[in-house]
Amino acid sequence: MLNLLTVPLLLVPEGALIRAPLILVAIVLAVLGIVRMSQELNISLVLIVLMAMGMVIPFLNLVILLVINARATRYLRDHGYTVGMFGAKPKA
Repeated sequence: MLNLLTVPLLLVPEGALIRAPLILVAIVLAVLGIVRMSQELNISLVLIVLMAMGMVIPFLNLVILLVINARATRYLRDHGYTVGMFGAKPKA
C-alpha cells in the first residue's frame, strides 16, 4: 500500500528524494511480513528466502503476497476461524 501511495510523488521533480526512502521502508516491511507469515505456516527456509528475494521484483511481489494470503486464509479456516474483509473471527 505504501508503494501505491508514493506514486503521485513521481509527478513532483523533488519527489524522488521523498519516494526512495518510503519505498525502501515498504520493501523491508513486506519482506518481514512474508518471513513471519511463512514461518508460522511452516514453509521451508529455502522457499522463504526465495520469496523474500522476490519481494523486490514489482509484479512478482504481488503474486507472492496473494499466494501467502491464500495459504494463511486456508490455514485459519481449517482451524475454525471465519475470514472476511475485516479480519478473522472464531466460528460461533
